[in-house]
Amino acid sequence: MGHSGVGKTVLVEGIFNTLDPLFISFVINFSAGSTSGGLQMMIESQYDRRAKNKFKPKNSKVKAVCFIDDLNMPRKDTFGSQPPLELIRQHIDYAFWYSRNAAQVTKNYICDLQVISSMGKPGGGRAEISTRLLSQFHVINYTIPNE
Repeated sequence: MGHSGVGKTVLVEGIFNTLDPLFISFVINFSAGSTSGGLQMMIESQYDRRAKNKFKPKNSKVKAVCFIDDLNMPRKDTFGSQPPLELIRQHIDYAFWYSRNAAQVTKNYICDLQVISSMGKPGGGRAEISTRLLSQFHVINYTIPNE
């Protein structure tokens, strides 16, 4: 968490360059138009189906690391929730989400996924995220010292 321009994204992308080759890493940028369906599709595109409803990282990688930039940008819906964030919270809590196939809704287990995120301080289009999701992360406030 930190103000715009302090280097949150650059820091994480630098860490991605040092990851073990057995890890796959990818970035998802949130905006006001981000949807839970779009998020689910982007994450599942980095996975291969290994069983009927079990997904593992592509190319036999050990783990997938997803960086979500601007975590608090999705627009709140009528009920005050942010559906993409609720999908992430559901995965962190239960390690699955439901398929979007209307003919047969099943639990899709997304294995070996680690989520890293960054966000700016609430205000100016950025919403405050729910404490239910915030409790799943280690929060670090990233600032540039005054000289």
